[in-house]
Parts: sequence; C-alpha cells; structure tokens
Amino acid sequence: MNLTLNLIPFTPIQSSKTFGFITKNREGYYPLTKAEFPFFTQETYDELLEKNIKTLYTDFKTTEDCEYVYELNLSESYKFAKHYYTFLLYEYFLDKAAIMYPDFVKSIVVWMKIPQKTNAEISQYQRFTIKVQIEKVTDQPELILSYDGISEVYNKSIEELTEFPSKLYHKVVYQNRIYKYEEMPPAFKNYLHELYPLLNNPMKYYLGKVSPRTNPRKNTYISYLSEINDFYKTYLDNDNFRSVINIDVQGFYQLPNDKILSTKSDSNNLLFGTGTDTSPYTGIYQKGVYKPSSFSNVKFFFIYQESKSNQELARKLYNYFTTGYSIPNKYGEGTKETFPPLSKFIKQPFNIDKGSRLEFQSTETLIKDLRKYLHDRNPDKNTQYVAIYISSVAKNNTDVAKHELYYKVKELLLKENITSQVIYNENINSKSFQYYLPNIAIALLAKLNGVPWRLNRPPKNELIVGIGAFYSHTAKCRFVGSAFCFNNEGDFLNFDSFPAENTNLLAHSIRTAVLTYLDTYKDAQRLIIHFYKTMSHEELQPILAILYKLNINIPVFIITINKTESKDLTAFDTLVPNFLMPISGTIIQTSYRQFLLFNNTRYSEEPKVNGGYPFPIKLSFSCSNPELLKDFSTITELIDQVYQFSRMYWKSVSQQNLPVTIKYPEMVAEMFPHFDSDIIPEFGRKSLWFL
Repeated sequence: MNLTLNLIPFTPIQSSKTFGFITKNREGYYPLTKAEFPFFTQETYDELLEKNIKTLYTDFKTTEDCEYVYELNLSESYKFAKHYYTFLLYEYFLDKAAIMYPDFVKSIVVWMKIPQKTNAEISQYQRFTIKVQIEKVTDQPELILSYDGISEVYNKSIEELTEFPSKLYHKVVYQNRIYKYEEMPPAFKNYLHELYPLLNNPMKYYLGKVSPRTNPRKNTYISYLSEINDFYKTYLDNDNFRSVINIDVQGFYQLPNDKILSTKSDSNNLLFGTGTDTSPYTGIYQKGVYKPSSFSNVKFFFIYQESKSNQELARKLYNYFTTGYSIPNKYGEGTKETFPPLSKFIKQPFNIDKGSRLEFQSTETLIKDLRKYLHDRNPDKNTQYVAIYISSVAKNNTDVAKHELYYKVKELLLKENITSQVIYNENINSKSFQYYLPNIAIALLAKLNGVPWRLNRPPKNELIVGIGAFYSHTAKCRFVGSAFCFNNEGDFLNFDSFPAENTNLLAHSIRTAVLTYLDTYKDAQRLIIHFYKTMSHEELQPILAILYKLNINIPVFIITINKTESKDLTAFDTLVPNFLMPISGTIIQTSYRQFLLFNNTRYSEEPKVNGGYPFPIKLSFSCSNPELLKDFSTITELIDQVYQFSRMYWKSVSQQNLPVTIKYPEMVAEMFPHFDSDIIPEFGRKSLWFL
C-alpha cells in the first residue's frame, strides 16, 4: 500500500509574533480558557491568578488598548498557536466562502455554492472543513482538509413560510452564517426576512423535496479524494495562500511505510460448525452454525392485519422457512435453491404453534388486540415462543403513531418472554427477498440464544463491556445508556439499559451495571470497556471519570470508539487509484494513544471487497494503570480485539465496521426510549431480541 492522508504539513510564516490580550470581552474578540493561555512570564501568571482571571480575550491582531501585550514564541504556546493559525484561515476565506461556520476558534467550515445545482427554490453548497493540529502525525503544524458533503438551503425566508410548522426548523442561514433556530437571539425576530432555513429530512418530507437515496455500497473514497483535491488546487495550492499558511509544496502527506501497522493476519477468521471462514455468508452456508438454539422446544406464531393478502404472505413465509426459497434456473429447466429451510440453515425447525396466531383488525386496534391475545393464551412453560410480525408500516413511515407500533409490539411481547421478528409485508413479494432471508435466519438464531459463529481465539479470563450513551430526541431529550457484557471469545453474556436525566446520573447507572457484571464474573483478570463517543466533551467526562475510578483490583482499559466523520483524518491507498480504500486491519497512529482502524472486507492487495466502503473508526485509549499502555503490544492486542468484535454482528451476514460492543448498545438505545417502561424485562436483558 501507498497511503496518503488528507493532511498537509505547514511551516509558520512567523516563529514569533506580538499579541494583545484583555480581560473583558469586546466585539470581535475571542475567548481563551485558562488551559489555552500562552506562555507568559511568571509575574503575569501570578497576577492573573491573584485576580482570579479564568478567561482572556484577543482578536489576534490588535495590541492597542490591551492590558497584556507579549511577543510569543508560537512553537511554545501551541494551544494558542492553533487558534491563531485557525484565525488566519478564517481571514483568508472571508471573501471566498459563500457561508462560514462555526467560527475560527474551532475548525473552519466553508461552504461553496454549486451554481449548476442551484435553482429558484433551493441553493446547494459543498461543505469542507479545515482543521489545524500541531505535531500530531508529523513534527510540524498540520492542516486536515475534509469533504463533508452537500447541504441545501431553502430560498424562501422564514417570513415567507407563513404556514410552515416552525418545529421542523433546526438551523437557519443569516448573513452567510449558520445558527440554531432555537438558540437565535430575540433580536433576530426583526430579521425573519433574512433567515433562510437549512433543509433537513423532516422539512424535505413536508415540502416534498426528498433527495434520492445514495447507494450505500458506492465507493465514496474516490469522490471524497476528488473533492478535496479540487479544493486544494483551487484555494490552497497558490502563493497567495502560502503567504498566509506556508503549506508543504508536496501537498497531502504520504505516510512512511514504517508507520503503517496492521491487525493479526488471522483476525478475519470466524469459527463455524465445521471450520473457519472470513465471510459470514459463505461460512454459514458451507460450514454451518457454530451452535444451534439452546432451547429444546421452540414454537412460532404469526401476527398480521386481517386480510387475504396477509394470510397469503404468512403462508409464503411458512413455506420459505420450512422448505426453502427457490428461483427459476436461468441455465435450464427447474429451480435453484437460494435459501435452504431453517432446519438445515440454522438447525432450527420452524414448528408452528397450531391455532395460535393473531389477526388484528387494524393498526389502530393492534395494541389492544395484542394485549387481549396475550392475556387469553395458555402457553407451555417449557416452550420458547417466537412471534413473526408481518408489518404494513415501513421504517421510513412519517406517521409517528404508526411508527411507534413497532416498539409497542416488541415491548408487549418481551414482557411475556416472547422474542419477535418483524418483516415488512412489501419485502416478502420483492425479487430481492432471497437476500433478506439469510439475515432473518441469523437474527432468529441469535434471538434464540444460538451462536451463528464466534471468534476464533483462545479463551481468556477477561470481561469486555460495551457501553453506549446516546442523546434521544424522541424521548424528551433524555440520555439513554446501555451496557453489554461479553467474554473475550465474543460470547454474549447479558446487558442492561437505563434512562437518565443527565450524564452524572447516567454515569452512576453505568458504574452499577459494570460492578454487577464483575460480581457475576469474579475470575476476570482485566476489564475492557468499549465506549461509544457520541456526546460532547463536557457530557462525556462524568462517565469516563466514574469508569476510570472503579474501585476494583484489576486493570480497567477504556477504549473510546467513534466513527470517523468526514471532518476527521483518513487515508487513501494511491497504489490503486480506482479503488483507494486501504486494506482491512490497517492501523495508523494519529496522536498519543489515538489510532485509526480501517475495518472493511478488502483482505489483500487486490482491490476487491464483499461489502461496502466504510471509512475508518477512531480509537482512543486510557487505563486505570497508565503504565500498562506503555506496552505497545497491549494496545495492538486491544485494537485487534475491537477489530474482531466487529465480525460478531448477528443482524445480517454483511460485514460491519463497528464492533458489536458498540453496535448493540446503539441499537438498544434507539429502541428503548420508545418503551413505556423504564426497565427492560429480565428476559430481555439476556436475549438479543433487538436484532
């Protein structure tokens, strides 16, 4: 591989410069927190401390009427220097960007109007982010240039949209800046004729302006690199820009080969019934499931709205599950089996609970009918029941009441120890349903405590807990947390989920869950926590602090994992210019204890994949005993574990780029806020019902 990063090293035009600082804010000045203060004299620090000054302000150019004026060495005051270089970028793009957001104290986000995609109703903009960092990858200051996609702005002002529901507004454009609609100053109400809404999905649905869905399997590495190359050549690769930020003439940074790491060569292998394979799809077909359901008696029943067409769909599903799915053989007469019966594919006979089905009258009566059905039934205590719910409500249905039915049905069934599989009725008759069936079968097996496949690694006495903490807009803005427990072989043990009004309460809930797991698995020699970062630094800190201070006698490793968004660092394999995605398992260190992990299905130098083209995920490490992180082999072992856990996803046979320690809590956190109860039933905490 020949890896090029979307990073450009640069050399400062000036190694030192004189700046002025004040202690009370003025218009056009920007705040510096105490941690961002530059290197002053000890006398100045003592004075600031004595006056209890926690914030200073500067405009990075004025020294007149300033309380403190200093000539600073920018290589010493690197936090301050980062803001100064960002200010220079901001000044440079003021007359070039159509929209600039947020402001120069953070990353610079510039929006460039696309003339050929702009019309009377909608203006389209390409978004780019330029971020300054100091000596993270190289020994120089660095720019990260990233492409963030396309945004659309409605060309009618809020004043003109008199009958438009204001609750759908999220962000607006005002004088080439972007503001959150709910956080606008009251004075902005005088300028409604200058506020233009940024289109979001709810607005698009309301206006009938829904954009075509993008192909999830499209290689976005190619378009991404093309866009940042064009931006670089247009705005950065010139003498004018270099007079402000003296970027390297070589442009984007090529990573030396000795800085390219990788996971173990056998980390892609999964263990099935009769051997190993790198592909869940071929492995399950050719080598069988690792372990069938642990339930000796399993019975299925159908739930669907009363109609002849739904009766026919239930009959089709029954036939697919009992005799398989076949298509006409294009090479001759007869048919070709594309999906075997469940008894062969996952070793689970599809035994129907005869006479037990729910044909509800309408979506309005479904919950009432289901409650009555569950009350009247007489289940066998030695049998595990599975409901197959044929739903007429699509996932993208905008009717909130109908959309909620999915979650209400799940919750009612869980309370009766019944797991369920929801299948959208229109999918059953589609020509592509043969591709849905393996995913449905794998999910059913996992919900029945079976093991489709497992990690091919020796057992070790360690506990891996995946934690998700998420902000839910659908649950009155509560935070929702989930903690999932696994052993190092990838076996699911149990989980819990909990709501909290703030992250401090959520942090204590997570601590309780982790200590409960450790009390159950007393022989664990180390605790590894995979934490999904989707919150701000301020929201995240209480949780990490409590996890870090767990009062236990074994080391606690915390790995913060998040998808690398487009404004983050990534890499391109330029040896294959028509492909570009690096080999799966490639690891790049991007800072102290921070790494990128490329996790996909390109397993060799050959540019070929069996799935999509995901961008890398970012990993950050901390430990209750920091000395343990000085052993680089420990870090690479933990990265390898993250990589392997991404192969334990049992909702489909397609490869995922996030580990299940993160993916599963995310799935539960999406569902749980819709439940009426704040407690997941005991049966639900030991089952993968949410797949």
